[in-house]
Amino acid sequence: MGGLPIHFYASLFPILIDLAAIDAWGVAAIFAITIMSVVSVKISYAFFDSRVASIAIRQKHTDACQKTVEILMAGAGSYLAFKT
Repeated sequence: MGGLPIHFYASLFPILIDLAAIDAWGVAAIFAITIMSVVSVKISYAFFDSRVASIAIRQKHTDACQKTVEILMAGAGSYLAFKT
């Protein structure tokens, strides 16, 4: 499942960019922009994840919140599994 989103975006690539007009510098630029975009998003996820985790650990009602979310997720999963 992890590779499916990249296949979707890669399939859009020829629609958005004229592949015949790309030279080596264009490929390098696209590669650099892609790497910078992915890395910056991953770093921001890691930063905010650690902040949210530290806040959640300090909360008094963490167990009750987790149990509520577990029940909601199980209910949503059951609904999706059994809907016609």
